[in-house]
Amino acid sequence: MADTWKNIIGVVLLAVTCYACDDMDTAVCQRLIAAKPDMCNDTCYSAICKRFCGKCPLKCYSCTDIESSQKCNATIECQGKDYQCISAASFTNDFREVYKLGCAPSTVCSHYGRRSINKRAGTSCCNTDLCNHGSGNKRNTKPKTTETVKRQVTSPACDDTDSLACTLLFTINTHMCADDCIANTICPRLCGKCSKY
Repeated sequence: MADTWKNIIGVVLLAVTCYACDDMDTAVCQRLIAAKPDMCNDTCYSAICKRFCGKCPLKCYSCTDIESSQKCNATIECQGKDYQCISAASFTNDFREVYKLGCAPSTVCSHYGRRSINKRAGTSCCNTDLCNHGSGNKRNTKPKTTETVKRQVTSPACDDTDSLACTLLFTINTHMCADDCIANTICPRLCGKCSKY
């Protein structure tokens, strides 16, 4: 009976992990894109890498009346894909400069332009996750790395897309093979779907 509950919990965790608008694991997504550059066009791959493939609304820093935009640590997910991250400077009644960060409809942002700061209004909009953290966006920049994936050819008809990515997926969720998409398309060898010759 305990094994049955473990399997049910594992499937529920897999469903929650896969269907939330986030990646199962960003490192897995980076390895998979190196092995399959068109993965975001495949519903199976993009289901486990939703944020990586741009299928999610933006995540933005969200604070009100703070003295420096870089001191904001709270985040929010925008209401939809027609929103952008925004950072707006203003003044308090005693003329202290303060910032408001969050999500804004793209129509609001079109008045200020992307990434160009309107000096008079002190407002800027951007359209990548967590990009509204101040000038330079040092916290948001992730170096793009290109990795050459060496694949060991065993049976061209049945192989994992990337064996390390599959191992990482397995450490995240030991019940991943219960998902037909992962078991049959992404990690068939690890999930035991390959026939032995």
